[in-house]
Amino acid sequence: RIEAAAENGKVDVVQTWLSGAGRLDATCVRRGVSGWTLLPIAAAHGHKQLVEVLLKRGAKVNAQDSNGATALIAAAANGHVQVVETLLRHGAEINLLDS
Repeated sequence: RIEAAAENGKVDVVQTWLSGAGRLDATCVRRGVSGWTLLPIAAAHGHKQLVEVLLKRGAKVNAQDSNGATALIAAAANGHVQVVETLLRHGAEINLLDS
């Protein structure tokens, strides 16, 4: 599962997947919430290098899941300051709210 690779910060696996048929906007359901992409998964687990790779490949920094959560919210909620700073540098909107 590509979600597990993102969860574990496996940059090489994610890059290989994206170089093939993988899509940045591919979504999955996590904990009953749909709309999770690789970016918030990586952000929630503090994988700064993977977050940077995904953003450079065009991941939407302000994409929201079905509850309105973003990668920024996921990173902040889990105390990943460096990831929060990275997302902000890439234009993450601080005023988006989740439900």
